[in-house]
Amino acid sequence: YVESLRGEAVHFRDHAPSTSAAPAGGGSPPSPFSLPLALRLDRLELASGCYQSGAAAPQCLDGRLDDLRLTGSRWALEHLTLIHSQFRLTGTGSGALAGRWPLALRLSAQAALPDLPPWAGELAVDGDLLELGIAHAAAPPYGYQLAARITEPLGTLRWQAEWTTQNLSPHVF
Repeated sequence: YVESLRGEAVHFRDHAPSTSAAPAGGGSPPSPFSLPLALRLDRLELASGCYQSGAAAPQCLDGRLDDLRLTGSRWALEHLTLIHSQFRLTGTGSGALAGRWPLALRLSAQAALPDLPPWAGELAVDGDLLELGIAHAAAPPYGYQLAARITEPLGTLRWQAEWTTQNLSPHVF
């Protein structure tokens, strides 16, 4: 049991050029991962965590996890908050690191877009590494909904999606 961890001014710089690697295992889920103990972390805070790839400008954010639990191959996160200069993301999730690696995520986001109205939306992801369902909705003035089904994301990717608009306000753009 860990009550609280805090990191400040954590910087990671990736000097190596990025390369695309083919997924291992021919499209099957990764090997199971299981901790030999249960772990509970009440709070993890990050102040000014930055990532820099090569010579690109660093991207920094603040973050907080509340009530993270890892038991064997199962995980659950009660609350996540990430704050960047351009967006804010909050959410919750749970899943397993075995079998088909099931997961359930619920996220809310707000973003500042240059020369456009602020954007806000909700995202739900349910499924596993063989089939995922995605539901996304953006608040007006963007006013759209997306529903998608993705199969074999680690192999021969197939997807089907439906995009609809409701309460779209083009006059504000």
